[in-house]
Amino acid sequence: MLEKRLLKRRMKKIHYIAYVICPTLTVLFSLIIGFVTMYLENTIPPLFVFLSVQFYLNWYLVYNINKKAIIPFTMATCRESEGKGTRFWYCEKCKHYTRRPAQHCMLCKKCFYYRDHHCFFLGGCILRQNMGNFILVCFYASFACFYSIFIVGPYLYDYYIQLDTTKLNIYYFALNFFFPITLTKYLVIGDESINVFLVTLFNVSVSIACFTLLYGLWKLYTCLSGRQRYHPDDGKRQDVYEIFGSYGLFNVIFPFNGFLHSRNIDENAHIFT
Repeated sequence: MLEKRLLKRRMKKIHYIAYVICPTLTVLFSLIIGFVTMYLENTIPPLFVFLSVQFYLNWYLVYNINKKAIIPFTMATCRESEGKGTRFWYCEKCKHYTRRPAQHCMLCKKCFYYRDHHCFFLGGCILRQNMGNFILVCFYASFACFYSIFIVGPYLYDYYIQLDTTKLNIYYFALNFFFPITLTKYLVIGDESINVFLVTLFNVSVSIACFTLLYGLWKLYTCLSGRQRYHPDDGKRQDVYEIFGSYGLFNVIFPFNGFLHSRNIDENAHIFT
């Protein structure tokens, strides 16, 4: 009994982190980077606004599809289908009948068809049904961070030039753009706190931009090559329409599939309605 209670407490903490803390951090950082970028540029850049809006719209669709995805089988459906060779089982965790390729998520507390992984920062599971939106979230997050980098970087460059014109070399700038060096200077010689904040933002943005871009490209490659986690047996390759929706690459401009044209969220998720 004691072990079960401890396990429940741990799961509650993990669930709180997965559904509250991580998504909240994502929202806060996106708002901070947006505010700083527009403040330093002294305008509202249309391109950055477009990237940010697309990021939030696709994030919403990832979460919305995750919430609506259900396992539709009942006892009657199972008995009817078992005669055709389909094997079902009862999931004790989410109290539903299910079959392959369903997989249970302990954080979402339900089974999903064609589940890839649970994304802590978006607060939901990534499925075949919302994989296209997830890939676009990665790309737009990366592009928005790169945009911010090209705004914050020159600002810091000008700051260091005005501070000391005798040390104009690449090593000087590389060290001052490195967070541990900037933090040490702040603690030892009292460098400006706003400078530490901008360098921190710059370093985090570079990390997020590189990671999300590479991860988005990797997920796109796995879908096109049939190496997805939710296709472990047949290695089925997906085309652009199966990944992003019936509007294909037009979803890059606006997520039509999800707002104007819905997608099936059952086991036949590659078919569009």
